[in-house]
This record gives sequence, C-alpha cells and structure tokens, in this order.
Amino acid sequence: MKVLFASTWLATGGLRGTNGAQWNGQQVNDEALFFRAAAVSYFPRGNRSTTFSFSVLEIFDTEGEAMSFAATGMSGLSQQGNLQVVSDDGLYAVQMANAVLTSFSPGRVVGCSVQVSYSFAGGVFVVQSQPPVPPNYNVQTGQLVLNQNDELRSVVFPVQFNGVPSSVECWVVPLSTSSIKFIQAAPLSDSITASGFNVALGYPIPELGYILFWSASTES
Repeated sequence: MKVLFASTWLATGGLRGTNGAQWNGQQVNDEALFFRAAAVSYFPRGNRSTTFSFSVLEIFDTEGEAMSFAATGMSGLSQQGNLQVVSDDGLYAVQMANAVLTSFSPGRVVGCSVQVSYSFAGGVFVVQSQPPVPPNYNVQTGQLVLNQNDELRSVVFPVQFNGVPSSVECWVVPLSTSSIKFIQAAPLSDSITASGFNVALGYPIPELGYILFWSASTES
C-alpha cells in the first residue's frame, strides 16, 4: 500500500510499500449499573477514534544518509494533517482527516537502509473517491547470487530504461551462519547505463550463501 500524510509520501508502493499495516478502532462507552439488572448495560457516546500503524524500508545511497534520516526524519514531518492510504493498484483509497503523528520509530541502520515504523491517531477513516497519485517512478529490482571470491559483479536490468537511472542502490544479504555478517556494496557511478551497472564489494565474498539485492529507478 501507499501512504500520504499531509504533503509527504511516506510509502509509494513496490519496494517502498507498507509492511504490517494495521488499523485499530475504538469508541467511548458509558457503563450503566441498573438496580437488580441481570447484566451491565453500555451506551455509546459516539466518540470514535482510530489508530493506524505501518513500517516501510527506506534505502539510501550512503550509510550516512540512512543515519541522518533515522536521527532527524521526524523533524521534517507535519505534526497533523490528512492521512491517506491507497491500494497498490491505485484504485482504492481511504482518508482520516486531521490525523496526528504519534510515533516515528526507526530500526537499526543496516548498510544504507533503515526500517522505520509510523503510528497515527485520529477520528475515523472514510472512503476517498479520488485516490491521490504518488510521483511516477519507473522502478526495477532484482537479486544476484554471489560466488566465492567475488569482488566486482555486473547487473543487467531485465528491461532497459529509457534513460540512465537517477537512483541505484544495492546491498549484500548474508545467511545467519555466514562468517562475515556485513559486506558493503557500492554501484560504480561511471558504469551506470540504461541497461545495467557494475557493483564493487567491500570485501571478497568468503563463501557461498551471499545474495546481492539491487534497486534502480528513474522518474518517467
């Protein structure tokens, strides 16, 4: 799913889509204890509230950018605004007016990425007739099995871009039993073309089991 809060797209779908989205609705009720009644009676006040939470994986070009986002990302967000949640196909949307941001919780910075969780509170969601549309980016993602002693690998895009991608990210994912848990991967800027790029690894791959994940995008 995609999420727009005030004027900021917190999740745009695809690789940057929501994870674990959850709604929780509540209402305030009065409790009445009538004399000799067999059971307690409840009467709704009509005050209803909803909380909404989700997480999204943010990927940056450098570890420093990921660290900066984790430390300062909340300061760039509105405190209150309309919260809109859009389906991945863009056909359905719901909105909570005047929602407030209750928490911004980054996880561990892993390489150039950080998983951040958001929580919001407000009244009730209503169906939106005109779903908002995020910036249109052409995104391709993939993975590559790394061989022992690899230090430099080439990535070929499944479909050639119309131009040179404006953003290319890649990261190495080990097994839990791998001897080295973190190996940095960096796309070589002078090798990026519409058809692929080369990536340099910070350390020779010590054994099998490592996978290179990559993402490339260009505004279309």
